[in-house]
Amino acid sequence: MPKVPSIPPFSADPQSLFAAMAAVRDILNGMNLSGAEDWATVLGSIFTTTSLEAVNDSWTTAGRPTGASLWVGRAGFNTTLSRFEVWSSTAWVQLSAGGVTDHGLLTGLGDDDHTQYLLTTALLAKILLIDGAASGIDADLLDGQHGAYYLDAANLNAGILPAARFDDTAHGNRGGGALHADVVAAGADGFMTGADKSKLDGIEALAEANNISDADATDLTDGGTTTLHSHAGNGGLVHITSQTASNDATIDFTSGIDNTYDAYLLIGSAVVPATDAVTAMVRASVGGVFKSGASDYGWARFAWNSGGTSSTTGDGSDTAWDIATSIGSAAGEGMRFSIIIGSPSNTSLRTLCSGNVSYDHSGGSLLGISFSGRTVGTIGTSAVDGFRFLFSSGNVESGEFTLYGLAGA
Repeated sequence: MPKVPSIPPFSADPQSLFAAMAAVRDILNGMNLSGAEDWATVLGSIFTTTSLEAVNDSWTTAGRPTGASLWVGRAGFNTTLSRFEVWSSTAWVQLSAGGVTDHGLLTGLGDDDHTQYLLTTALLAKILLIDGAASGIDADLLDGQHGAYYLDAANLNAGILPAARFDDTAHGNRGGGALHADVVAAGADGFMTGADKSKLDGIEALAEANNISDADATDLTDGGTTTLHSHAGNGGLVHITSQTASNDATIDFTSGIDNTYDAYLLIGSAVVPATDAVTAMVRASVGGVFKSGASDYGWARFAWNSGGTSSTTGDGSDTAWDIATSIGSAAGEGMRFSIIIGSPSNTSLRTLCSGNVSYDHSGGSLLGISFSGRTVGTIGTSAVDGFRFLFSSGNVESGEFTLYGLAGA
């Protein structure tokens, strides 16, 4: 083996160490080494205690390296502090454990080779195989209950069941059965009591909500407007309709006049003509057409005034029933009347009427009249289905008009 050249002595500072390493490289490149013994001899000759200053790798705090043996990066173990430390150019700093601190920088993260951990795909595959009530996993429960609990209507305690959940349409088939059966006979218990059913059956036709049938006046209390009338079988007034005049040419009643009642009562109150000294008249309709032929009406009147004089007058064939003449329209003047019209639907007899009138005469006196009338001419015994009030000229400036049916007359 060739002679091993010597290298220049060097100290532990970086520049001296790098020069020594370069010399070792040049020596090794120029030698032909063939065995382990040659390498050992060469290395032993190069690295001797005489060629490199002794550098301690441990020290006490008091014996830390100084001077030429101290360079940036010099590291060793401090036996006083029991730590590894390194010179930072200004101070000795404890060495950290080092290694990779970011999990994402690790290699082999996609390998499924660790028995303690599973990849997310493998974990999902295993969970999907575990289900059912016996799985011990609560994922298939809602508030601790399985889906079947919420399909059972017996567990519902709120909300409204949709119509599709019922398999019948009759109320009696719901829960409760006979307790809610349809009431078909008076006195039978069901959706309402038998007593309530009997009350409803006893309400007369055309009764209104503000009417009291067969009421005991001692049972009435204040607080509203009430119209009292009797059942048809006992006789009495049945309100049909009312109108308020407001400068109208005529006041017509065309509904509710048929064979329901034996007679009808027409009342006019606070009636004022728009024109002074006019005649008040009433006409009838047949088949919905008001008749005004020259000989369709006959009438007779008895009149008396506040001066104590009286008179009679009449007409057997006229265009209307004249119930009063020379009615005043000055301030404070007016009239009121009541007319009973009997059996208007009876085609075997003429329609007859009678009534009373009180009014202010256009001459200033008070007059009272009692009158009667009948249908003649083209009306004759035809069924009458309407009544009209009007003046001989001008409009009905104001007034209240009401039509009643007379039950059991």
